[in-house]
Amino acid sequence: MRAKMGMIRVRQQTRMQCSSIVAEMEKLQEEVALKREETSALRQQQLREEETKVEAILQNLNQQRLLNARLLFQHSCHQQLLDLLIRHFLGD
Repeated sequence: MRAKMGMIRVRQQTRMQCSSIVAEMEKLQEEVALKREETSALRQQQLREEETKVEAILQNLNQQRLLNARLLFQHSCHQQLLDLLIRHFLGD
């Protein structure tokens, strides 16, 4: 009878330990899922920030290209004017 009672206690303790382990595993799984969501949200935020930086860089690059094109055009106009003035004053 005592052996039977001892076995019952061992089974009860084992069940309690298993229940405790299962509860801890579920808690850890929830924490992992939460961390994954946080990590995903952080990655998305970082991606948006990097996209914003890239867009700003591209906009700046386009402005530089427009400025370079304008300066090149002005240089070309000035060069043509200079060529005309040289021909006019120095002759061909």
